[in-house]
Amino acid sequence: MAEVKDLNTTDASNTGTAANAGFPENMKPSDVNNASRALEGMIARWYADTNGSISSGGSSSTYTLAASRTISAYAAGDTFIFKANHASTGASTINVDSVGAKTIKKLHDQDLVANDIESGSICLISYDGTNFQLLSSIAASAYSDPLTTRGDIIIRGASSTSRLAIGSANNVLKTDGTDPSWGTVDTAGISNNAVDETKLKDALVGDFTEVTVATGDSFLLGDATDSGNTKRDTVQGIVDLTYSDPLTTRGDLVARGASTTGRLAIGSANAVLKTDGTDPSWGTIATANIANNAVDETKLKDALIADFTEVTVATGDSILLGDATDSGNTKRDTVQGILDLAPQLSADQAWTGSQRGTPTTDNDGSFDMDAANNFNWTPAGTDTLEFTNETSGQGGMIYLSNGSGHTISLGSEIDADSDCASTLSAAGQYIIGYYCRDGTNVCVTYSADLA
Repeated sequence: MAEVKDLNTTDASNTGTAANAGFPENMKPSDVNNASRALEGMIARWYADTNGSISSGGSSSTYTLAASRTISAYAAGDTFIFKANHASTGASTINVDSVGAKTIKKLHDQDLVANDIESGSICLISYDGTNFQLLSSIAASAYSDPLTTRGDIIIRGASSTSRLAIGSANNVLKTDGTDPSWGTVDTAGISNNAVDETKLKDALVGDFTEVTVATGDSFLLGDATDSGNTKRDTVQGIVDLTYSDPLTTRGDLVARGASTTGRLAIGSANAVLKTDGTDPSWGTIATANIANNAVDETKLKDALIADFTEVTVATGDSILLGDATDSGNTKRDTVQGILDLAPQLSADQAWTGSQRGTPTTDNDGSFDMDAANNFNWTPAGTDTLEFTNETSGQGGMIYLSNGSGHTISLGSEIDADSDCASTLSAAGQYIIGYYCRDGTNVCVTYSADLA
């Protein structure tokens, strides 16, 4: 029995008999009906095998299929659409009409894993001459946030990311220039740690000259906890405020705040990340929190001729700095201004990197505009498309995977054409665009089935 695949794309080459849906030259009038019926049957068998109405058999990692067409051997291009009678448990095969089991591949050349095919899903497969390729979408796994506890951070290793729990109060996160780790800071890890009494006295006796502050320079600060005394710290580097995507550079950190996460770039070698027991932040550390600190109160008092009092630094003030290019001496610089790091959202911004919203999986049909602007939606049953926290001017995209054809209705705030609900209720995949025009009503457009 001939099938659609036996026909020729060249019209003149279709010379089969009436029994095989052929219309040869000078055929008998009595054969016209037979040839037409054979052609109709051929089309019907092809349609039945490709409309998703047939169900598979088998179990576990084995699928079987009874085709309407006559399949005596597989040929490249053989295509079937069937409803899966069970979920895949791993690498899987399919056997059509007992011709022989063939491996089902996803993404061209990859074996299936557990639940790539869900029970009841409509599967499209096509034979490539060696395997059957799964052309329909595979089931998606929900994302799980690894940051479960306030203060958790994500660190980037040599090739992957992992969770690092928050340390105890007064712990610091130090880096060797490649990877961060919690621990104490030894004296050897502090720039210019070989400060002695003689160097401090000699540095403070003479005049000061104005210099440009550079990475590695030391500077003196009034101790807010001990009036009259000072402490020393080292300039660790220049702050780069240019935005880049999270975890793009080895050593980048993602820190968990009270309710959201944010990116914190890796510091320079010997920089420390301190914590108050709740949140981590880059900054300087108090002398009392440095293990094996070689600078004590007596040496600092003797080294400084006069007492110091705590003051508020203002533009034009002078500050003392250790000279990184001349060990044992100091230099003076002038505060040029105060850097306000608060983002100026009312001014135009020039972005040099890509800006994108990460899609959020939300399968209950109700999309919170405060949570994201792009969403992935796979309904488990009858559902309603609606929004919460509507914000005027906000828009975005929703990817709807309605493989089982669940009924979709529209919320009262949705403005869409009359065919929207019925179209989205049909089995398929759709892109939905939305725009909140006034803080209450949301205009919605949608694509045709993308499956």
